[in-house]
Amino acid sequence: MKRLFSTLSIIIFTCLPGISSAGLIGYWQNFDNPAQTPVRLTDIPAAYSIVTIAFADLAADGTASFTLQGPPYATMPDGNNTFKADIKTLQTKGVKVLLSLGGQNGFYQINTADQEQKFVSSLENIINTYGFDGVDYDLENGLSAANASFLVNATQTIKQDFQGQGKALYVTAAPETMDVYWMQYPNGKYDALIKAGLLDLVQVQLYNSGCMPSD
Repeated sequence: MKRLFSTLSIIIFTCLPGISSAGLIGYWQNFDNPAQTPVRLTDIPAAYSIVTIAFADLAADGTASFTLQGPPYATMPDGNNTFKADIKTLQTKGVKVLLSLGGQNGFYQINTADQEQKFVSSLENIINTYGFDGVDYDLENGLSAANASFLVNATQTIKQDFQGQGKALYVTAAPETMDVYWMQYPNGKYDALIKAGLLDLVQVQLYNSGCMPSD
């Protein structure tokens, strides 16, 4: 698959009126926010081709977990099953639905082979349970050049496991600018993943850390 690299700001799905551009990518918020206008997945405008659910949680032992945390699904009587059904509805329209790990409050702490294995098994279970098309790494805390090798190994394992089942698994990333500092390779946290050819799409956040190297 051809690797695509783009510079996109993150969009959180709360209220998105008047969108007409094709091929958009958006992040649907899986957290409770007082300013939100809750949107079901099936109400996301047809212009979006990739919908990323933000976020799953990462424990200190490497285990990934996912729970619906905010409206509308968390307040529905059968919200979990409705959420799964809405994912399938989007997929029948050709939309890829991914699960994002991390965010501002997430913390990557995988520094051993045992933690890596817990990460792989727990993440595969979440993907299979909800039917996600892939995962997105938005690891703003904890990931470093020193421990990135565990994420590379885990990603390779997960991709191979799904390939063995005849399923394609998409892996994307939304790093801050400083984390893909390709002008001084290999200082960027995501450089090892990029070099290994494991990322199908890189969406660099043009905020928080600024647009390096100019600043």
